[in-house]
Amino acid sequence: MHRHRLFWPLLVGLASGLAACSSPASATHDVVVETGVPPPTPRPEHVRERAGYVWEPGYYRWDASDRRHVWVDGHFTPARPGQHWVPAMWRKESNGLWRFEQGHWRPG
Repeated sequence: MHRHRLFWPLLVGLASGLAACSSPASATHDVVVETGVPPPTPRPEHVRERAGYVWEPGYYRWDASDRRHVWVDGHFTPARPGQHWVPAMWRKESNGLWRFEQGHWRPG
């Protein structure tokens, strides 16, 4: 009986943790990062096409602890039939802040 009392909270915690996890390739773009520091110009990346894969271009992410932009290298990810990759990007908002939009898959 005592084993069941310990098992269920562990199982519920594990399920909640798994539901919260996602890879960058499947992440939605609802995480909002805003900063007053404009991102640097993206680094050039020379890529050859690879059958069955899509290139996710590199981008600068904001490192809040160091208060600076950090480069994230681009990489190939398996293509998803019927979808296309929308690259991560920074947009300047009307309030003067820079808003980051995570790369994501979109139908079409």
